[in-house]
Amino acid sequence: MCLNTRRPVKAVCLLLLCMLCWAMILPAAGEEAFQPFYRFDLDDPDAWQKPLANVRCLTAGAWHFSPLSPEKCAAYGIDPDRQPSAQGLDTLNISGSAEFSEDQFRQLAGELRALAGNRQVWVVDCRLESHALLNGISVSWYGDHNWGNKGLTLAEAEAEERTRFGVLPGQTVTVCTAANNVTENPRELRVERWMTERELVESEGFHYLRLAGNDHSWPEEEAVDAFLAFVGELDRTAGPDGAWLHFHCQAGKSRTGIFMAIYDMIRNPEVSFEDIMLRHAMTGSSYFPYVNEASELTDVYALRARRIRQVYEYLHTEWRSGAGIAWSEWVAGK
Repeated sequence: MCLNTRRPVKAVCLLLLCMLCWAMILPAAGEEAFQPFYRFDLDDPDAWQKPLANVRCLTAGAWHFSPLSPEKCAAYGIDPDRQPSAQGLDTLNISGSAEFSEDQFRQLAGELRALAGNRQVWVVDCRLESHALLNGISVSWYGDHNWGNKGLTLAEAEAEERTRFGVLPGQTVTVCTAANNVTENPRELRVERWMTERELVESEGFHYLRLAGNDHSWPEEEAVDAFLAFVGELDRTAGPDGAWLHFHCQAGKSRTGIFMAIYDMIRNPEVSFEDIMLRHAMTGSSYFPYVNEASELTDVYALRARRIRQVYEYLHTEWRSGAGIAWSEWVAGK
């Protein structure tokens, strides 16, 4: 008797194909599928009750260099004994930090007033992703690589932010932390009130500027244009020594560090590029010339490393000369 083996083989193949499809769709056991979600801006869900992270003040008597680890020096190709120039730090009058809760900002506000004296105080928000304060806790809409609003303009991002967070009072939302594209530490949060960061900053009598940028990345060229225009206008109205600027993003290292370094380049043109990069890395920022070749974001880091060098060149050759060529126009030709 002859057996018809085609049907069993076909059935087994179909079963294996279905199992493969499900394996591709379902996350690994014990993990949640990564999707955009409400995220605590601080990796520790209770950190909003603790001192603000990564605070550094670059002004007389307040700054200090923290040595980089031997591992970082080796990766960056830096002599571990090298100390960067401190020229101009005593009069830079800027600070930086991670994102803050309402309580953390109220405390920070008093410290900024004391440091600023009679100067204007500006809080410079470097985040493109939607974020707000829910019951005084900073929460954001977190996408892969923290790129929840990637591709949106600043106006579109602010509209999305108000739409997303403005409807939450009276609702209960799940807020998590994130690690390796997996949601962690979920907490149920009953939203009683919300406010934008601008509202929080202005409630302390400070000024607010938002320079929207994606995490890990060089900011959009229009954001750099906007910052340079802001500094020019500030110099005309308040004078070069007339303001204190506090920069922040989510962790206070990458986007915060980029704009702090650009401001340092503007105020201290005689300091070398290498010294500016190293002194910001030793006070809390990332080291921007370094490109992590093992990362899936290698191209993003490579662009950031190239642009930070180019903006130093632009400021020395074009911006100070008053040639009138915008950064975005100048760099488009590079």
